[in-house]
Amino acid sequence: MTHRNRPPGASAAAGAIATAVAALALLTACASTPPTPAAPGAAAAQPAASAAPLDPILDPAYGPLVEAKAGPYRFRIPAAYFRTQLGPYFDGSWGVELLWPRLGPVPLGGRRDLDVRGQARVVSVDYSYIDRVDINSLIERYVTPNGDSAEQLEDPTQSLHLRSRHGPVHGLWRYSVDYATHKRHIDKFHGGHPAMLEPRNRNDWYVAYRPDGRLRTLIDCDSLEFPEQYVIEGERLRHLGGVPIPGCVHYFTLPERKVRVMLDYNRVFLKDWALFERRAVELLDAFLVND
Repeated sequence: MTHRNRPPGASAAAGAIATAVAALALLTACASTPPTPAAPGAAAAQPAASAAPLDPILDPAYGPLVEAKAGPYRFRIPAAYFRTQLGPYFDGSWGVELLWPRLGPVPLGGRRDLDVRGQARVVSVDYSYIDRVDINSLIERYVTPNGDSAEQLEDPTQSLHLRSRHGPVHGLWRYSVDYATHKRHIDKFHGGHPAMLEPRNRNDWYVAYRPDGRLRTLIDCDSLEFPEQYVIEGERLRHLGGVPIPGCVHYFTLPERKVRVMLDYNRVFLKDWALFERRAVELLDAFLVND
């Protein structure tokens, strides 16, 4: 399905990391042991691990190293990782694309040759340096109303506390919008407009909590009202033939680095969310130029 817009609060230069180089050891710790998600007052199930071995992060076959800048830091990244497979965009922003299940880059020169099934395996990763809002409260901002009007405060699609909690699933808690609650809100504030009650307006939120009870991870997925259109068979995807393809946009932060990481992938890969987080952090560590 159509990927959702990015939330406000990030600077224009994706990938920026404004912290001391010496402190990057903490990134390695995050990569090797991602925090166990838990909801207040309840234990969460452990996420499933991927059975496939991962590709090496650096390999000569990935093409020449291309420089990308992020605040005061420089990164040298194999060309194959970039979406254009050339380098950063004209404005200096950049992100990487990985192929499930081994999470290496698309083979150099092969991006345009991916068939539909190959494109469905792409996991996009963007890094943003957050300098306009407090990164410690950034995820909470995404699950609270954007304003203080009655219409916004009573909108279950904007508020975590107005949703129904389910789970755990893959180590995450799912928060859904109940149809009856949504309908009451649309009837009250929008005259029962039928288009506003479509399932595309009731995304599910999957969350993991930090030990202090604050949100650590938010994954915004198309509602389960949209059935899965791919199944995983070992290291392969099999398309069931239907559309639309439900997707997810996944956010987590590295507060010590003031970095927000955003990933975009098909919902069938939700089980690998913790693996994706670990890989995203490993890439930062591997690409950093230590001057």
